[in-house]
Amino acid sequence: MSLRSTTRVAVSAAPGGALRYDDLRSHPPLALRPTREALHLVGTAASPVATDDVRLELAVGPAATLHVRSVAATVAWRGRGSRSEVRAEVGCGATLHWRPEPLVATAGCHHVTDARVDLHPGASLRWEERLVLGRHREGPGRLRSRLRIDVAGRPLLRHELHVGADAPAWDGPAVCGAHRAVGLIVLAGDAAAGARAGAADIGGASWAVASLDGPGVMVVACAPGAVELDVALSAALASERGPVRTAGGAGRSLPSRG
Repeated sequence: MSLRSTTRVAVSAAPGGALRYDDLRSHPPLALRPTREALHLVGTAASPVATDDVRLELAVGPAATLHVRSVAATVAWRGRGSRSEVRAEVGCGATLHWRPEPLVATAGCHHVTDARVDLHPGASLRWEERLVLGRHREGPGRLRSRLRIDVAGRPLLRHELHVGADAPAWDGPAVCGAHRAVGLIVLAGDAAAGARAGAADIGGASWAVASLDGPGVMVVACAPGAVELDVALSAALASERGPVRTAGGAGRSLPSRG
């Protein structure tokens, strides 16, 4: 039996800078739990699995700031074509910081993630994604991850990563190589101010920072595991604000396709 669900949240700026939840509708396998620091996504069922189709809709009103986290990693189980969608709209002068725990693509999964973010004029975005390709001593199943970001109706980013048996050369040197954790951070609007491009290898991981015409910046990294990936992403963010440091190679970035 598969799940079909849509979970929704809409927030606005309340007087005094507080955040007001105007719409908060949970639906299995996701429960929404607001705290003082962030809105937390809580898994209430094993998903995605089989042909699950799960959608999350976010609306951040003008001048509001929303931080989204999750309490645990998401595990993509054995499936026949499961799907997770995120649709986010960020109003004028608003800010969205998206940072869930990693998605783990197990050996039997067949999963698609599709995220689309629409930023209104003056909006800011920090979007973070982390993927772990297989559990301990196993390779990943089939996974396709897409991210689309528009600013004031104009495309800022079209990014896609495809791994697994139906993705030729995904484990070659031009994509992931021997690494089994990949991630990205996108900064857009005011969040990207002062960013600069660069690339490096550090501690067995590779990262690259690319400027986007938005303004914006995209950080991509590949690493042996999730811990090394966090180190690489943190190093990339630290260096994109100051002098670019390179060590041991020119780095490597994941392909972005429109």
